[in-house]
Amino acid sequence: SSRRRHTRLRRDWSSDVCSSDLRANRRQNVTEFTACDPDTGACRVVVREQWPASWVENSPAMRYLGDEERFIWTSERDGFRNFYLYSLSGEQIATITDHAFEVGSIVRVDEDAGVLYYTARSGDNHMKMQLHRVGLDGSDDERSEEHTSELQSRRNLVCRLLLEKKKKRNRSIWFH
Repeated sequence: SSRRRHTRLRRDWSSDVCSSDLRANRRQNVTEFTACDPDTGACRVVVREQWPASWVENSPAMRYLGDEERFIWTSERDGFRNFYLYSLSGEQIATITDHAFEVGSIVRVDEDAGVLYYTARSGDNHMKMQLHRVGLDGSDDERSEEHTSELQSRRNLVCRLLLEKKKKRNRSIWFH
């Protein structure tokens, strides 16, 4: 059959009842983030990642911004994991990070200040995650030694709390 076959990896719903899918082909060398109209079933590709010789991340991290029209997309398209800002129309608004080292995870997005805080394997020890901050437009990217030690302290606190939770299974811990 000439019909395209995809594996649905994740489905989300926005406040305007638009469905979005993350899907991959069988070889997993193509991943597409799509927006779909739930009434008609019509879908359009918002972001397409392809690496014909190998495979692409089939569950890339992404985070919607408050307006639900823009989102931060994680991609390894240049050989290293970096962050990109997209609109739901499919326009790449900005390359937020452009490093020759791996970014880790999003720590916080301060939309009012237009700043993304994230971890990355940078500095003199690539085994250690460092805290960075960058403008959502990709400007003023800097590693913060001060914040890195604060991040490590918070991680240590989380580890202690998780150990406590394990000891006291009848309690639940919430992180905000």
